[in-house]
Amino acid sequence: MKETIISLLHKQVEVFANEQLSHAANRLDSNEKAELQTVQSQIGRNNGLLKGLYESMITGDITAGDYTELKQSYESKLQVLVEQERQLRADLLRRDVSSLKQQRTAENVSKLFNAADLTADVLSELVEKITVFEDKRVKVHFKFTDETGEVRQ
Repeated sequence: MKETIISLLHKQVEVFANEQLSHAANRLDSNEKAELQTVQSQIGRNNGLLKGLYESMITGDITAGDYTELKQSYESKLQVLVEQERQLRADLLRRDVSSLKQQRTAENVSKLFNAADLTADVLSELVEKITVFEDKRVKVHFKFTDETGEVRQ
Protein backbone atom coordinates (compact mmCIF):
# COMPACT_ATOMS: atom_id res chain seq x y z
CA MET A 1 0.00 0.00 0.00
CA LYS A 2 2.80 2.40 0.92
CA GLU A 3 4.57 1.73 -2.38
CA THR A 4 1.33 2.33 -4.27
CA ILE A 5 0.87 5.72 -2.63
CA ILE A 6 4.50 6.66 -3.25
CA SER A 7 4.13 5.63 -6.90
CA LEU A 8 0.95 7.70 -7.27
CA LEU A 9 2.65 10.61 -5.54
CA HIS A 10 5.50 10.49 -8.06
CA LYS A 11 3.03 10.46 -10.96
CA GLN A 12 1.08 13.35 -9.49
CA VAL A 13 4.24 15.38 -8.98
CA GLU A 14 5.00 14.88 -12.70
CA VAL A 15 1.49 16.06 -13.60
CA PHE A 16 1.85 19.00 -11.24
CA ALA A 17 5.27 19.90 -12.71
CA ASN A 18 3.77 19.91 -16.21
CA GLU A 19 0.93 22.14 -15.00
CA GLN A 20 3.49 24.49 -13.49
CA LEU A 21 5.29 24.77 -16.82
CA SER A 22 1.98 25.53 -18.52
CA HIS A 23 1.10 28.19 -15.92
CA ALA A 24 4.56 29.72 -16.24
CA ALA A 25 4.06 30.03 -19.99
CA ASN A 26 0.71 31.75 -19.40
CA ARG A 27 2.26 34.19 -16.95
CA LEU A 28 4.82 35.20 -19.56
CA ASP A 29 2.01 36.31 -21.85
CA SER A 30 1.44 39.99 -21.14
CA ASN A 31 -1.33 40.55 -23.68
CA GLU A 32 -3.92 41.11 -20.96
CA LYS A 33 -1.77 43.76 -19.28
CA ALA A 34 -1.25 45.53 -22.60
CA GLU A 35 -4.98 45.29 -23.30
CA LEU A 36 -5.74 46.74 -19.86
CA GLN A 37 -3.44 49.69 -20.55
CA THR A 38 -5.14 50.25 -23.91
CA VAL A 39 -8.59 50.17 -22.33
CA GLN A 40 -7.50 52.58 -19.58
CA SER A 41 -6.11 54.92 -22.23
CA GLN A 42 -9.40 54.79 -24.14
CA ILE A 43 -11.32 55.51 -20.93
CA GLY A 44 -9.17 58.57 -20.31
CA ARG A 45 -9.61 59.74 -23.90
CA ASN A 46 -13.41 59.33 -23.76
CA ASN A 47 -13.59 61.12 -20.41
CA GLY A 48 -11.63 64.01 -21.92
CA LEU A 49 -13.94 64.14 -24.93
CA LEU A 50 -16.98 64.13 -22.64
CA LYS A 51 -15.61 67.08 -20.65
CA GLY A 52 -14.87 69.00 -23.82
CA LEU A 53 -18.35 68.45 -25.23
CA TYR A 54 -20.05 70.84 -22.83
CA GLU A 55 -17.51 73.56 -23.55
CA SER A 56 -18.01 73.01 -27.29
CA MET A 57 -21.76 73.45 -26.87
CA ILE A 58 -21.36 76.60 -24.75
CA THR A 59 -18.98 78.18 -27.27
CA GLY A 60 -21.34 77.31 -30.12
CA ASP A 61 -19.03 74.83 -31.83
CA ILE A 62 -21.76 72.17 -31.64
CA THR A 63 -25.53 72.34 -31.23
CA ALA A 64 -27.42 71.14 -28.16
CA GLY A 65 -28.72 68.22 -30.21
CA ASP A 66 -25.19 67.25 -31.26
CA TYR A 67 -24.09 67.60 -27.64
CA THR A 68 -26.82 65.20 -26.45
CA GLU A 69 -26.11 62.69 -29.21
CA LEU A 70 -22.32 62.76 -28.72
CA LYS A 71 -22.67 62.64 -24.95
CA GLN A 72 -24.81 59.50 -25.14
CA SER A 73 -22.35 57.93 -27.57
CA TYR A 74 -19.32 58.65 -25.36
CA GLU A 75 -21.13 57.53 -22.21
CA SER A 76 -22.14 54.29 -23.93
CA LYS A 77 -18.53 53.68 -25.02
CA LEU A 78 -17.33 54.49 -21.51
CA GLN A 79 -19.75 52.02 -19.98
CA VAL A 80 -18.45 49.24 -22.25
CA LEU A 81 -14.82 50.21 -21.60
CA VAL A 82 -15.29 50.37 -17.82
CA GLU A 83 -16.87 46.90 -17.84
CA GLN A 84 -14.03 45.63 -20.02
CA GLU A 85 -11.50 47.15 -17.60
CA ARG A 86 -13.25 45.54 -14.64
CA GLN A 87 -13.21 42.14 -16.34
CA LEU A 88 -9.52 42.42 -17.29
CA ARG A 89 -8.60 43.43 -13.74
CA ALA A 90 -10.59 40.51 -12.34
CA ASP A 91 -8.89 38.09 -14.76
CA LEU A 92 -5.44 39.40 -13.86
CA LEU A 93 -6.19 39.22 -10.15
CA ARG A 94 -7.55 35.69 -10.49
CA ARG A 95 -4.44 34.64 -12.40
CA ASP A 96 -2.13 36.29 -9.84
CA VAL A 97 -3.91 34.57 -6.92
CA SER A 98 -3.82 31.24 -8.75
CA SER A 99 -0.16 31.74 -9.57
CA LEU A 100 0.68 32.51 -5.95
CA LYS A 101 -1.19 29.42 -4.73
CA GLN A 102 0.55 27.29 -7.37
CA GLN A 103 3.94 28.68 -6.37
CA ARG A 104 3.36 27.93 -2.66
CA THR A 105 2.09 24.46 -3.48
CA ALA A 106 5.07 23.79 -5.75
CA GLU A 107 7.44 24.74 -2.95
CA ASN A 108 5.64 22.45 -0.49
CA VAL A 109 5.42 19.58 -2.97
CA SER A 110 9.09 19.90 -3.83
CA LYS A 111 10.13 20.00 -0.19
CA LEU A 112 7.92 17.11 0.81
CA PHE A 113 8.62 15.05 -2.28
CA ASN A 114 12.30 15.04 -1.41
CA ALA A 115 11.50 13.57 2.01
CA ALA A 116 13.14 10.20 2.50
CA ASP A 117 9.98 8.39 3.62
CA LEU A 118 6.22 8.63 3.46
CA THR A 119 5.53 10.07 6.90
CA ALA A 120 2.32 11.29 8.49
CA ASP A 121 3.49 14.88 7.88
CA VAL A 122 4.05 14.22 4.19
CA LEU A 123 0.64 12.58 3.87
CA SER A 124 -1.16 15.38 5.70
CA GLU A 125 0.47 18.00 3.45
CA LEU A 126 -0.11 16.26 0.13
CA VAL A 127 -3.07 13.89 0.44
CA GLU A 128 -6.66 14.95 0.92
CA LYS A 129 -7.92 11.40 1.47
CA ILE A 130 -7.18 7.79 0.61
CA THR A 131 -9.97 5.36 -0.18
CA VAL A 132 -9.32 1.60 -0.11
CA PHE A 133 -12.06 -0.48 -1.73
CA GLU A 134 -12.99 -4.12 -1.03
CA ASP A 135 -11.62 -5.18 -4.40
CA LYS A 136 -8.23 -3.78 -3.28
CA ARG A 137 -8.45 -0.65 -5.42
CA VAL A 138 -6.80 2.37 -3.84
CA LYS A 139 -7.93 5.88 -4.71
CA VAL A 140 -5.79 8.80 -3.58
CA HIS A 141 -7.07 12.40 -3.69
CA PHE A 142 -4.13 14.80 -3.66
CA LYS A 143 -4.37 18.35 -2.34
CA PHE A 144 -2.10 19.90 -4.92
CA THR A 145 -3.92 18.94 -8.11
CA ASP A 146 -7.37 18.06 -9.37
CA GLU A 147 -6.09 14.71 -10.60
CA THR A 148 -6.83 11.61 -8.54
CA GLY A 149 -4.90 8.42 -8.60
CA GLU A 150 -6.60 5.06 -8.70
CA VAL A 151 -4.68 1.77 -8.70
CA ARG A 152 -5.63 -1.89 -8.33
CA GLN A 153 -3.45 -4.10 -6.20
